[in-house]
Amino acid sequence: MTHFYKGGSELPIGTQCSCLQQTKSNCLKLSILIWGIVMFSMFSLSAQTPRKDSGADGLSIKSLEVGSIIENQLWNMPLKTIDHTKVEKTITLQKYRGKKLLILDFWTVWCAPCIRKLKELSASQTLIDTNAVVIPVTINDAHAAGRILQQNNIGFSSIYADSLLRKYFPHVSVPHQIWIKDGRVAYITDGNLTSVANINKLVHNKPVHLLPKSAEINREELRNLSKPDIDSNRIGQVILSSEFAKSLPYSVFAKFDTKYSLTLYNHSVLGLLLHANRKEIPFVGMRNRVIWNVADSTRYWMELPAELINTKEYEKENALRAWKSSNLYCYYLKSNEMLDEQQKTDLLKLDLAKLLELKFNARSYVATSRVEAWCLYIRDAAVFKKCYSKSGATGKIKADKGYFSLVNRPLQSLVSYLADNNYKDKLPVTDVTGYAGNVSMDLYADTKNLCAVDAALQRYGLGIKRDTIALPMLVIERRGDHD
Repeated sequence: MTHFYKGGSELPIGTQCSCLQQTKSNCLKLSILIWGIVMFSMFSLSAQTPRKDSGADGLSIKSLEVGSIIENQLWNMPLKTIDHTKVEKTITLQKYRGKKLLILDFWTVWCAPCIRKLKELSASQTLIDTNAVVIPVTINDAHAAGRILQQNNIGFSSIYADSLLRKYFPHVSVPHQIWIKDGRVAYITDGNLTSVANINKLVHNKPVHLLPKSAEINREELRNLSKPDIDSNRIGQVILSSEFAKSLPYSVFAKFDTKYSLTLYNHSVLGLLLHANRKEIPFVGMRNRVIWNVADSTRYWMELPAELINTKEYEKENALRAWKSSNLYCYYLKSNEMLDEQQKTDLLKLDLAKLLELKFNARSYVATSRVEAWCLYIRDAAVFKKCYSKSGATGKIKADKGYFSLVNRPLQSLVSYLADNNYKDKLPVTDVTGYAGNVSMDLYADTKNLCAVDAALQRYGLGIKRDTIALPMLVIERRGDHD
């Protein structure tokens, strides 16, 4: 038995029977396939109970929320900082208590969006009102934090090895920003809409457009989250149950895979299809590997619209959240017998086929098609051999505006990065070099300009060009088109 639910109104769908759910225990079993509109209560999203932890000098720490007043205990807490010249100091927030606006920007050395935002604000530091201050905060040690600040020329001093501020402002993910206005928590945000303009507006008590950070849940809580009741089917001695459920009201995109189950949280229909077909179309270079033969209105519900991605605009951020609430799914599959990877994938494909048929009157399959693509190729084999990785150096990827570096990494890393940076080009990016080893190279080019990338690759005996090539493609089409 398979049921499909998502945010908003739900359409219970089953091949043998369906449940019209008004409460968990109230089900009406039907003997024929039906479509019914159901109002299914959202997962409750109650405010988290403030936590109390032991802080400096054994004092009690109470987590703070929007509207909370910053008390003396926090203002006077000694905090260690480091800057991009690796000068270390001990400060207290009391130093900035007279500022109109204090932004605590929680980050980590492995968070690329955090570093990009810090670089952006640092580059515009002279434009930020003198009555505002940005203070980065990281759990990383002085060496790691100082190295990132230095490498990226970030002019802010950062609090490092933090173990106390994150208790006042608990969070699961970064970026995580706390905006403190006149000694009171005014906003808790993910930083996507943070700008010099918004900072300066708030300093002068003008309206700003910021969205609160989406609710969070950690992996352990997510793993233990109660799953919806789902019916079971017996196939021989194996009892299977599976369901597509509404998206969780948390900022989470996750997968849990065990010998007996598969759970996917908050995936779009396209994301689920790509996961199910990852053997034929690997995640590396999967961008633009879809042939759409459905109406634009149908595609809209299956794929996150490109115009809503990374816009940094208030209205579009709101629209993005609304789209996710209505169009993301969770998938639950469990069995009383062990399932191997292929069995779980096959079951997911069967369930997706039902979902596409009954919700969208569509179907999907993978077919090799001749399509136009950007192809990474070997221009000069002798020159290319010089960038083969021969040492056991730790694999690294570094990316910045106008720069991309690989150290002992496969060419697939370059293909994936170029595909992600050029998804609006609508052409797939693929590797036709046939080389499976690791390479080391430094590219000085705008990675969103593939012609410039082609010129930069020449020194390594490589190139990238538009060509027509046979590639496995995911085809999504209206049912009946080829029946």
